[in-house]
Amino acid sequence: MANKWDLNKEVFLNALFGSTMAVRFTDSEGVILKVNKSYCDLLGYQCSEVEGLKYVELLPAEYRAKEKELNDKLWKEGQRYQTTLKKKRKDGTYIDLNGSFQLVMFEGDTFMMTLYHDVSELTRLNELMGKIGHQAKLGGWERDLATDSIIWTDEIYKIYGIEKGTIPKFGDKELAKFYAPGELQKLINNHEFTKKTGERSVAVIRFKSADGKMKWVKNTTDAHFVDGKVAKLYGTFQD
Repeated sequence: MANKWDLNKEVFLNALFGSTMAVRFTDSEGVILKVNKSYCDLLGYQCSEVEGLKYVELLPAEYRAKEKELNDKLWKEGQRYQTTLKKKRKDGTYIDLNGSFQLVMFEGDTFMMTLYHDVSELTRLNELMGKIGHQAKLGGWERDLATDSIIWTDEIYKIYGIEKGTIPKFGDKELAKFYAPGELQKLINNHEFTKKTGERSVAVIRFKSADGKMKWVKNTTDAHFVDGKVAKLYGTFQD
């Protein structure tokens, strides 16, 4: 495979492999052909120790079936995908990585390019949020403004008194049934203020759970910026 990484790719590969993003190329058999220094720094290996291995060798056993399924699907359908997975460092410890996988072509040959970044701290914070949130009846949420889709942590489902699963569309009649007249508008205004200004907003709202219990809930809303624009809203929802 050495001839696949010749001089006519030098400019592209130097830019890609010199980045701080961890980069890995594999073939259709799952053999690691090329990685950059950032990838090796994450896992504690020398690049020469990693290249030539099959990628599954760096995965904990319980993750191998999932990754193989996604890997096979990508080679079959050619669709890009993202996932979070654990990898095993050389010293035996584990690291949580978010990976973006896609097929690329060089001179008629197809390879899988994977870009990784470390999300270990975020994973630990999410786990801690789950533990603390359960004790404090504090839930977390995130709203993607491009798709208007919302993600809730488990505690918010408990506050609403509904089973984990489908979330009512933000601001619609399905959501309104949980709120006293006019109270849902406070939540909508909460979101709109942060969406327009980028500043945190807080609202305390009268609320009725699915089992009919009246509550007061406190909602905080913060902005997540992408390229200087508010792309997502996120915050807490507390009984």
